Amino acid sequence: MAQVHINLNALKNAECPQCGCPFFETDVCIYKKLPAIESPTGKAQMIRLALGRCADCGLIVLPKEDTLQAVSIERTDVEQDEA
Repeated sequence: MAQVHINLNALKNAECPQCGCPFFETDVCIYKKLPAIESPTGKAQMIRLALGRCADCGLIVLPKEDTLQAVSIERTDVEQDEA
């Protein structure tokens, strides 16, 4: 297979859909529970989705084909109940 050389400097930066910032923190993830009945192995699984957080406004985004989509994450932890 032939190697493809891509000049990263020639590519357009992805930007936050909310504020236009091109910088993202990549330490954000969410875990989804896959029930055994829907799993290809027949066993329940946890699926980790890597997300990005805008370095400027904090919007959580999910890379989707050639765009960044804002992710609406519903918090169901105890901290929300106490607030």
